[in-house]
Amino acid sequence: MPSKLYSLNDGNQDKLLVSIKVSQDWVDSVKSKYDWNEFDLYDNRLWEYMYKLFDETMVKSGIHDDDELWNKLNRQQKVFWAFLSFNGDTDNGGVHQFVINRPKFIVATTETWKELGIEKLETDYNSVLAELTVKTSEITELKSSAKIENYYYDKEFKKKVYKKVADYIENNIEKLASIEK
Repeated sequence: MPSKLYSLNDGNQDKLLVSIKVSQDWVDSVKSKYDWNEFDLYDNRLWEYMYKLFDETMVKSGIHDDDELWNKLNRQQKVFWAFLSFNGDTDNGGVHQFVINRPKFIVATTETWKELGIEKLETDYNSVLAELTVKTSEITELKSSAKIENYYYDKEFKKKVYKKVADYIENNIEKLASIEK
């Protein structure tokens, strides 16, 4: 286990200390280009937000120490980062891969499901955490992770999760980027 576990409550909560500038026109164009009724798993609103609001922001920050960066990000940025960490590793190799590759995010992720109001993931992920606390030497044998993996890869479930995250971003856009009118 890492020496530090990230929490959404760490460090900065409200200030936009690390960000890029985006135009309101860009935000509006992303919303209009990607209709949730015509959802594509790999070409959708969430990925546009990731490329612009996360990837470009992280590169622009010039901060290479994850702990320093985590403490400078505000709460909404931390939610997005924790989601992207879970989603990326879980999609690639399952929940156990997330736990192995991104252990600093295990607490922030459960806080993220709560913040986003995704109760099913919050409940099932908390079962994984409970199992993890008693099986720290057997991470690859987390039986409770199978429950999440049974539905997490389903396109309709992904659509619901991605929409929740995109709605969160849109409702908090001024906390993720400096908006130019």
